[in-house]
Amino acid sequence: MLLLLLMLLLAQLLQVGCGSFKEQGDLGADFGCCHSQSSHVHLMPRMGPLLQLCIANLDPALLQRRDTVPACNNACWALGELAVKLNAQMQQHVNVLEATGKVATLLNSKQVTASKSLIENCAITLGRICISNAETIAPHCQAFMFAW
Repeated sequence: MLLLLLMLLLAQLLQVGCGSFKEQGDLGADFGCCHSQSSHVHLMPRMGPLLQLCIANLDPALLQRRDTVPACNNACWALGELAVKLNAQMQQHVNVLEATGKVATLLNSKQVTASKSLIENCAITLGRICISNAETIAPHCQAFMFAW
């Protein structure tokens, strides 16, 4: 199932990508549940590629077209869900400074104002990554924190 999810996330069809990121976020939300130990076993070996796909879709250029905003929004939400579940383990799979920088860049872009939901998800995801990886991110805050 996760291999199929990875393939769908790579799909060029926007509706497929949007739905796939939503599913990835749902998997992340269930990741730490006591009922979902099987999702932990299946998700962990593929966590790096899943997180990288989320990060790759946090691109302000995707906001120039209205039909790409939902996929970007869902990728941001999924990244935040996974960050909260992984905590400091996120660093084993991706560069958290890169992830934080991409979310902050997206949040600070002029195009983000078109989507209230995306602004909210960016702010929440930024907080989740920073809380989960405070020691790594704190020394670099000046690189991505701007006055809003």
